[in-house]
Amino acid sequence: MITRSQKIRLSIFLIIGFTILFSILVLLVGTKIIEKRDQYNVVFEDTSVMGLQVGGAVLYRGIRIGRIENIQIDRNNVSDIIVSISVMRDTPIKADHEAILVLVGITGIKYIELRGGTNESEYLKSGDTIPTGRTVFDALSDRTEVLVHRIEMIMDNFIELTSRPNQDKIASILENTDSIIINTHDSLINTITNINEITAELAIASMIATDLLTKIDKIFDEERIYNIITNTETITNNLAEIDLAQINRTIQLTNETIQRTQTTISRIDTFVLRSTPDFNAIIEELRETLENLSEFSRIITEDPSILIRSRRHN
Repeated sequence: MITRSQKIRLSIFLIIGFTILFSILVLLVGTKIIEKRDQYNVVFEDTSVMGLQVGGAVLYRGIRIGRIENIQIDRNNVSDIIVSISVMRDTPIKADHEAILVLVGITGIKYIELRGGTNESEYLKSGDTIPTGRTVFDALSDRTEVLVHRIEMIMDNFIELTSRPNQDKIASILENTDSIIINTHDSLINTITNINEITAELAIASMIATDLLTKIDKIFDEERIYNIITNTETITNNLAEIDLAQINRTIQLTNETIQRTQTTISRIDTFVLRSTPDFNAIIEELRETLENLSEFSRIITEDPSILIRSRRHN
């Protein structure tokens, strides 16, 4: 049987317990009610928000600045997800801030992180929408989708290529190729043989051309060409020094001498015919003299420089 004192102690305990519980509830609820926060919306277009939970964290550069208040589907566009967040009052949220989804480890839980923002940009007001950004995983996902699409196209093309009609066509092409190779085998061998012969002849011609060029190099040796040019200059200088008038006079005198000699020989012949045979030797010597003079005149006519060279030699 419960005594009066026990009932009093039980009543006191219950009163104290309810008082403590009520105080805790007042503190928790009152803090949330009293706490002033700014509300913003984040709209994720055609993006899965799996792993995102109400009460999840909202971070900025690793600092917790708020929490997720609500997650719902946009009634006007069912492909959009509207996430309502709240941040501590006077938290600077700029118009060029971007909200992205970040995965926490391998747990699958996600949170929202704000990135970007510049000092020159305007502040967003409570109730405005924060634009969304793209993460590395989003870009990787897009590239993966493109890659998968290309792989599917390649597989489709490969399947079409290996279909039965194409297999028959490929087999027919291979058979025709084999037939062409067999039919042209002898012609190819002859062509290769002719090419080898032509190559050998070209090699021989190249050797001959090399020898010819070597001989030409020897003929047109720099020293020989220099000597020829030097001799040509010497001859030209000698010819330039010749007095053409003097040469002409010399030739004229020589011709006159020859004519006189011929006249003299004629007279001598007449005289000899009338005289004794001893004059035959004299006439023969005179004839030789005449021939020598004629030869001398011819040489002078052809090469007048002989007179200059003879004069220098003397």
